[in-house]
Amino acid sequence: MKLKTTILLAFFLLTSYSAQASIYITYPEDVNVYKKIAYAIQKNLNKKTLSTLQLNHSEIEVMSFSEIKGHSLKKDSLVINIGKKSPNPNYLTQSNTPTLYTFTTRKNASTINSYAKDNPWAAIVIDQPLQRLVNIAEKTMRNDYKKIIIVIASEKNDYAIQEINNLEEKSKTNIKILRIKEGDTAAKTIKKDLSNAAAIIAIHDQNVWSGNNARWILHQAYSHKIPVIGYSKAFLKAGAMISIYSSAEQIIEETERRVIEWIEKGHFEKQINSPKYQIEVNRNIAKALQYRPSSIAKIVRENNDI
Repeated sequence: MKLKTTILLAFFLLTSYSAQASIYITYPEDVNVYKKIAYAIQKNLNKKTLSTLQLNHSEIEVMSFSEIKGHSLKKDSLVINIGKKSPNPNYLTQSNTPTLYTFTTRKNASTINSYAKDNPWAAIVIDQPLQRLVNIAEKTMRNDYKKIIIVIASEKNDYAIQEINNLEEKSKTNIKILRIKEGDTAAKTIKKDLSNAAAIIAIHDQNVWSGNNARWILHQAYSHKIPVIGYSKAFLKAGAMISIYSSAEQIIEETERRVIEWIEKGHFEKQINSPKYQIEVNRNIAKALQYRPSSIAKIVRENNDI
């Protein structure tokens, strides 16, 4: 009888184990840093509580976008999609696979529903909500006659308009959005508006905030003693006075939290997820723009997330 019970128990454990979902961590082949991130997520997940949920190293696979396209996904699997691209939206939809998009942008996340249909999904975004950037920009205002906060976006960036429309009413009164037409130079377009600007907010828009465009805008802002509020550490080095951003480690941690949530609950609590963030100051720029160290320190202290 004991032998029969032992055999039945072993059979139950084996069958229940094999029914466990697999996790596929995918990355674009042309971005080497995302490959490193994929393996870091795999390593961290294997160190955490997944062992108690009967998941092991062999069930957390790392593969490129091209590799997963030809892969037969196991039932009830989870795909972690790293980066702004996707291996093939139709592929994930047809396979009815829950997908966690990470290291993506709010703009990209806003389009997922258009092809995800009924597929469960969630996204970990790299950029900050516009309201958070506006809140910090408002705290840098120093006088009554300069109250305009400029947001610069390319003409085709309708998501920027959507975010501005979703701001709190009290914030909207201070915002002026400058749309840059294709082929125009952003630095020239904004020149006439700088005399009344209290701050400039950089948003995730590669048509405006990259290369020479970004450098010229930062240079003009500095010349007019206008603080720029950036969304990455790179902006600090380039000349922004304050940057609000999530580090790669913070985005990875948030990704792992959502994976464990999916395993334990069978669903995602939220679709758009923001990792923890930090606020950093370029003190040389702050000094050059004549901001008191105590006022800058107060902004960081009262608004930091770490």
